[in-house]
Amino acid sequence: MAINRVLSTHAKTWGCEENETMPLLLFVQRARQLLLHTSSLLCRSDRAAPFTICREINYLVRQQKETPHSSTSANIRLLLDELRESLRGDIIATELIGDRLTYISESLISENDINNQLEAAQILKNRLAQKRYFDQSSEEIIKIIISGGREKEKLIKLTEGFIAGIRDAGYPAQTIYHLLNVSFLDKTRTPMDAKSRLDKFFSNFDLKKHSYTVYFGISGIASGVSETFASIGSAIYKRASIDAENILEKFPATTKRFFNEHDWESIVCFEKVQALDPQSARQLSERRLRLLDDLLKFSIHSQRFFIENPAVVSIEGKDGSPVHSNRPRPPVLRVPHDPTGIEKDTLLQFSSIFRMSEAGSVNRFIRALELHGTALSAPEDESQLLNIWIAFETLFVRRGDTSKIKEILNAVDPYISGRWISYEFAELWSEIVASHLAQWNETVEKFPELKTGENHYGFSAAISIKKYEIPMTDFLKKTGLQPTT
Repeated sequence: MAINRVLSTHAKTWGCEENETMPLLLFVQRARQLLLHTSSLLCRSDRAAPFTICREINYLVRQQKETPHSSTSANIRLLLDELRESLRGDIIATELIGDRLTYISESLISENDINNQLEAAQILKNRLAQKRYFDQSSEEIIKIIISGGREKEKLIKLTEGFIAGIRDAGYPAQTIYHLLNVSFLDKTRTPMDAKSRLDKFFSNFDLKKHSYTVYFGISGIASGVSETFASIGSAIYKRASIDAENILEKFPATTKRFFNEHDWESIVCFEKVQALDPQSARQLSERRLRLLDDLLKFSIHSQRFFIENPAVVSIEGKDGSPVHSNRPRPPVLRVPHDPTGIEKDTLLQFSSIFRMSEAGSVNRFIRALELHGTALSAPEDESQLLNIWIAFETLFVRRGDTSKIKEILNAVDPYISGRWISYEFAELWSEIVASHLAQWNETVEKFPELKTGENHYGFSAAISIKKYEIPMTDFLKKTGLQPTT
């Protein structure tokens, strides 16, 4: 894995020992790759942490004891398969479970003794207790880095396991990414050795809920409803009020500029919000605000209040600057798209399809488009997923005795597989353009059919077609990569 040049410039201010710098850079870069939505899908690892899978198994076993059902047993088997797959890439989890995995697996799939299943599920969960897992992971990461990073592949695996674990524990990607930047990319920080810097970073994830105060600017409150804010554990103050002025006066100048970025009519304050981190506290508070807005719409249909994006979060009982919190961008909007938009030919193609299609098909397609649009504007991940799935269901008419879900999967699978292969080629091609374009142009000089401009089609053909095997092998040798069969 090549180290990003921008990250390398920050490393000069760390104050680490020379042999610690490169492995620490590798840890920071891999962690950022796992969190950035702009990272290549080939670089991201979206597997669930073993503890999360164990928690699901534990829940299903208890559910099976209360209400036995064949589908629950089947789901336990599927989760065990997922756990084994997750353990292959997780060194710490494998060590914590030790030699009990075979016994636990056999006990969980044995349907004769539910109490034995419960015991096995609890053993599994206890072995992978989150605090033990994170403590051991952080110790191993520090040990490898301060010893010079000779176990590079192990460091990458440990980093992937740690990031997956803290995300599954409830820390948002936005929080983890912010703490990475503050801990490693802030040039104003005091120089310190790798162990001290890492200890400070890991200490942010103590798995304990803290008490926060959250402030929002809102507008459009209907008259006579201000008192209802107390029902969601908040207080509201008009902008011109003494209370609002007192709150703003406590903010540092930078925080005040951030909060006043947009005009707002009232300030809403939530106190004693229990959450793992500031961003989670903001999300919990904003969800309460939206719930109150939905409740008020029962009687005031035409008016809803507007919640400004900038929010300020401070931790109670601790000194320090408040956290500036922006609303996270919905995951569904992070998907790469064609910046040139829909071309005229594409719209004409849609029109011709509509003309040739029956009315029912056209109506289903229109409804699916509407649901997709609703998903893009939904604030919660659950609502986005639900609307996109309903859009899929709307496109299909159930035929035969199979379930609609199976029909959708059978229809979508070839498309997704094809798109994924194309995506992999495109990502590899972008790497060639960034680092090895001169060698590529030299290699394809005798093959004009492979010169396809900026797109990856020529590169895809060179990899896929047998007659280009020799020039592709030469190209890989020039780049310093070892050709594989």
